[in-house]
Amino acid sequence: MRTLAESSVETTASPAAVWAVWADPELRPQWHPRLEWATLDGPLTPGSRGRWKPDRAKPVDVEVASVEEGARLVFSGTHGHGPRLAQGHYEHEVAALPGGGSRITHRMRLSGALAAPIGLLLGRMLGVSATPEAVRAVARLAEARS
Repeated sequence: MRTLAESSVETTASPAAVWAVWADPELRPQWHPRLEWATLDGPLTPGSRGRWKPDRAKPVDVEVASVEEGARLVFSGTHGHGPRLAQGHYEHEVAALPGGGSRITHRMRLSGALAAPIGLLLGRMLGVSATPEAVRAVARLAEARS
């Protein structure tokens, strides 16, 4: 698996407040700098499916790949319905800090036969959900909820 981007920030927000931001697909475009909209059909459980619409691109089909309630959330996504030559993995982690607040980490990875060339060509664009700006935007939304 190829890591395209990874960023972490510390915030005064609780892990529960961070989790609430991630769990609400309608908030995703408020912190993800390239999304016009996001949906999730069903609860935030492994196997639930949804769609994200990046600006200037076709919607991406996503699936909740992994959930550790209040700690870790992973979405997997693919463009189109053909062979899955590359798949994106959007990883979100939150951990409580000893003095209060939390540490938020976002990571974007690619897997599949074409992960390396796609990463070289589109890595910066695909990794925007794991930039410091995106993670700080999650922190601001979570702080507003705390």
